[in-house]
Amino acid sequence: LQVSEQEEQLLLYAPNRFVVDWVKQNFFNRIIELVKEISQGRIPHVLIDIGTLSSGEPSPTTSATSLAAPQVH
Repeated sequence: LQVSEQEEQLLLYAPNRFVVDWVKQNFFNRIIELVKEISQGRIPHVLIDIGTLSSGEPSPTTSATSLAAPQVH
């Protein structure tokens, strides 16, 4: 996975749909918990999509819809 922080969200980029689905099923909820804990709530949204980062700029490789983290208040 590659990671990019933009405004109040963390963007995770996976190389393909299989990896997106696998991360979502096995680790996504834990990633959300850890991001919120480490950022002390400063990053309320975590998204995962298919794409890559090149030269520090996000470049999604498909138009797949990102999966937003559930809102926890």
